[in-house]
Amino acid sequence: MKTEDIMTSSICCHEELFADQNEEDVFHDTVLDATGQSLDRDALIAVFKTLPENLQRLAMQWHIGDTDFNELALKFLRDQKSL
Repeated sequence: MKTEDIMTSSICCHEELFADQNEEDVFHDTVLDATGQSLDRDALIAVFKTLPENLQRLAMQWHIGDTDFNELALKFLRDQKSL
């Protein structure tokens, strides 16, 4: 299986990214900072699905709680909010 196939098939499985509560908490705080809303897991997954594919791929590589991923996600979400 090619790396591209693995990444594409993994993106459809967002719930796996949220299996670790600590990782989820970091993304939760990112979304809270960007939107002012405290969201539950299902809503966080919905927000994650709105991220560009390249950011979703980074989360798959680096984990949902990774600082670099969350900084990029925060910028994207703040930019979307200002539109």
